[in-house]
Amino acid sequence: MDRPRSSASLQPNICSAAAFARTMRDSASTTTSASAALSTRPARSASATRGWSAAPCCVARMTRRDARNEPARGREEETSRSADGAPRAHGSRAFAMFPGVSLLVAVETTSRVTGVALFEDGVLVASVEREGLGDIVLPLVDELLRGRGLRARDVARWAVDVGPGSFTGVRVGLSTVKGIAFATGAEVVAVSSFDAVDREAVVILEAGKGEVYFRFPGEAPGHAPLETVKRRLEGLRVVGPGVPPRAEGVGRVALGRPADDVDRIEPLYVRAPDLTKPSPR
Repeated sequence: MDRPRSSASLQPNICSAAAFARTMRDSASTTTSASAALSTRPARSASATRGWSAAPCCVARMTRRDARNEPARGREEETSRSADGAPRAHGSRAFAMFPGVSLLVAVETTSRVTGVALFEDGVLVASVEREGLGDIVLPLVDELLRGRGLRARDVARWAVDVGPGSFTGVRVGLSTVKGIAFATGAEVVAVSSFDAVDREAVVILEAGKGEVYFRFPGEAPGHAPLETVKRRLEGLRVVGPGVPPRAEGVGRVALGRPADDVDRIEPLYVRAPDLTKPSPR
């Protein structure tokens, strides 16, 4: 488990995600890659800047008042109903449970392996994984979408693992998905690392420092030494430790859930981050 970074060291990654989101919002070019957007900060006009403010974790975000006035790209109009009263989606962009959505991208950045997965009409069609922290997620998203001839604005829904896990990875993954959602008008579903692994079993995840994160069904998650948790495991179905969440798992959970309010999505740390107070000079 990596040590949490200071807010200063996190700034480049988070601000890069915001810059990437602004680039996608203001440009319709299909040749601008995600990695190029990371290194460029195009000047914004007053009209492009209006409605953006600083989120708590330094992510540029659009206020809900202005978001309501912006056209939602990457979404279809609401469903109508057939003669028998059943929901009917316009066109082919529909999941079984949530009509109007066809493409979903799931993002996993909470472990040592960063991954993204693409679902079309509820079916996993592609995934990419690389060993590394969450700061490689944008190139992976670009690789995944370009391989299918898609752009971020084509994706109607994004799913993201909000933790627990790597402190840095959780923040970078969540800020990246939020930035893309505000730029494209897409929906976002927040999924915990526990649910991404298994929604019904006892899930144990590595937490570092001799501890594990754990969640028993129906209980709030916690953290403790593994030996302490083992005392409660007799007769229960247990998954982990050593089974990290993956993007495919994040996506499968998100397929069956309604979208979350992007403004209200927060990281699930479980254990307070260890922040070292600077020594006085």
